Amino acid sequence: MKRPHQTQIKRENYSQIMDNLYLGGIRCKKILIENCHSAIAITDYDMGKPEWADNYVHYELCDTSTESVELVVNAIFGGIKFIEDNIQNGVLVYCGLGVSRSSTVVIAYIMKALKLSYEDAFKYVQQKRTCVRPNALFQKVLQNFRFDN
Repeated sequence: MKRPHQTQIKRENYSQIMDNLYLGGIRCKKILIENCHSAIAITDYDMGKPEWADNYVHYELCDTSTESVELVVNAIFGGIKFIEDNIQNGVLVYCGLGVSRSSTVVIAYIMKALKLSYEDAFKYVQQKRTCVRPNALFQKVLQNFRFDN
């Protein structure tokens, strides 16, 4: 079943969340974003690295509330590390629509980088990309995260 807001999302759009950090859907991988040379894909299966990406990582993750918590946590911590290692070259984080899986990783990064609670990091990201909405499981995982910087 489609989420009601999905029809309002332009799949080719991406949003700049902060300097050198972008969030979007799968079609963004075909867009050359100025000063962005790294990509994280969080999808059901790996569709290959974008042609423009010098650095790339894929995390296999389904957007369901029955997904393995271990896979969610691995994608979050792996994604944060990848962003930290590549932020100076620009990073695009994408999933199917740029709503749930990719926003989960970006929100976690914002929580750690800016030392924010889940609620404040969610609001920060939502101000930049209004369609973000991690599913119930991803929200629960993020609400339980505490980062010791």
